[in-house]
Amino acid sequence: MSDKYSESISLPKTTLNIRNISEIHQSMTLKFRDSKMLVLEVADDAEADLSFVQLVQSARIEAKASGKTLRLSRGQRFYFERLAEGWVH
Repeated sequence: MSDKYSESISLPKTTLNIRNISEIHQSMTLKFRDSKMLVLEVADDAEADLSFVQLVQSARIEAKASGKTLRLSRGQRFYFERLAEGWVH
């Protein structure tokens, strides 16, 4: 482990959904192995479904349990706006 402090992933500028969630999960897993913090860079016009919020929530829980941090580049506002919308488009 190289013990980097922070890594980031630029998420697809399309819809973040069940069709690409495995790819996103794999990218997150690989980046988290070598860093203490992972930032998910979310495009301004990104749309997400429930699979994305489930992935983010489970990754946050796992990160916290491992002494790591997961953040969204657009912060909690984006997250809660999408959650309020039901995360389904």
